[in-house]
Amino acid sequence: MKRQQQTIKQQLDNELEHLTFTKQRVVINHVQQHTWRQKCAAMWNKEIEVPLVPVTTVSLIVILSVGIAFSNEPDSTPAHSYSDETIKVGGNVYWKEDFEELVMQYED
Repeated sequence: MKRQQQTIKQQLDNELEHLTFTKQRVVINHVQQHTWRQKCAAMWNKEIEVPLVPVTTVSLIVILSVGIAFSNEPDSTPAHSYSDETIKVGGNVYWKEDFEELVMQYED
């Protein structure tokens, strides 16, 4: 039995002699206990894959719903509503109310 084990071991050694194991440090690191700092570093070094279509779809829905929610507000019009009257002075067209206010400022 022992002789058979030795021949199997020799045969295995002969077949695997051209193979070398180069990742000893990686395997040892996986086997050893990790410190809290190493666990945190490993957590922050994760690669995250974000699927483009669902993220884009959700973003567009959020943006559109916010836009629709704020579009129901009344239009922001100035407190001063203009009449439809315009005045032509010196080749330029002015709102009558604005022109009267401007003239009053300069008359004072």
